[in-house]
Amino acid sequence: MRRNSGGGTVFHDQTGELTYSVTAHTRELAAADITSIYTRIYAAITDALRLLGIPADFRPGNHKNCPNLTVNNRKISGSAQSVKRNIVQQHGTLLLNANLPLMFQLLRIKDIDNCNLATQIAQRKITSIQNELGHSVTPETVANALIQGFEATLKIHLKPTQLTLYEQTIAKRLYSNKYTTDNWNQNGKT
Repeated sequence: MRRNSGGGTVFHDQTGELTYSVTAHTRELAAADITSIYTRIYAAITDALRLLGIPADFRPGNHKNCPNLTVNNRKISGSAQSVKRNIVQQHGTLLLNANLPLMFQLLRIKDIDNCNLATQIAQRKITSIQNELGHSVTPETVANALIQGFEATLKIHLKPTQLTLYEQTIAKRLYSNKYTTDNWNQNGKT
């Protein structure tokens, strides 16, 4: 397992998605269990999509699939989370414009060896903000909608800050001692 939240391989597209992460104490989210935490965070993302003109539905998931957001039964946002010592970290993506052909050139789907077939299947199951609106939206516009959605839904005020010196030191250490090593990148080991 490569990330604390578990799950399978995730395709990240620098220009096709907005990635978010929420770290909070469970009491700050007024949530008692994992499903209610997902519900609270996805309510904020649902509100952001509403501000963009897209009605989304929360899907609670099951033992095999994490909860996600859909538009007309097609996934537009997925996430995973970890809860330890009453601290939740949830991270996920909101699709701006999904490059499904590239995704399935890089990812393999069990029992499907044909990239074109995988793409066709995914087109019925995955959507994006661009697909739903019929035009592209800048990442900044979506980020601002997310900020508004989180502030309104969670009754908080977000303020941009810089990393502390301690956080910068840890990030540099992780970068050089872990994330740029062959053991991590080629062998899947920490």
